[in-house]
Amino acid sequence: MVGMVSRRDLMAMLARSDDDLRQAVVTALREHYPSGPSRDVTVHNGVAELSGPPHEHADRIAGLLARTVPGVVRVEHLRRSP
Repeated sequence: MVGMVSRRDLMAMLARSDDDLRQAVVTALREHYPSGPSRDVTVHNGVAELSGPPHEHADRIAGLLARTVPGVVRVEHLRRSP
C-alpha cells in the first residue's frame, strides 16, 4: 500500500473556486485544443459555460476537455453569432 486517500482529501481537491476552475478550463482548452475556435469561459457554482461561434465538432471537443477539470460539475454551451 502506498497511501490512503480520505474523503476529506477528495473534497479538498474538488472544492475549488469558480475563478480557479475557469482558469483550469481555459488552460485545458489552450493546451489540448490550440487550433480550436476561441471560447469565452465563465464558471458559476462549478458549471462551466462555454460561448463561441456554433460548431458541432469544436463544441464537443471543448465540452469534453472542460469536463476533465476536477471540480467542474457540468458544461453548458452558449451560442454567439460569428
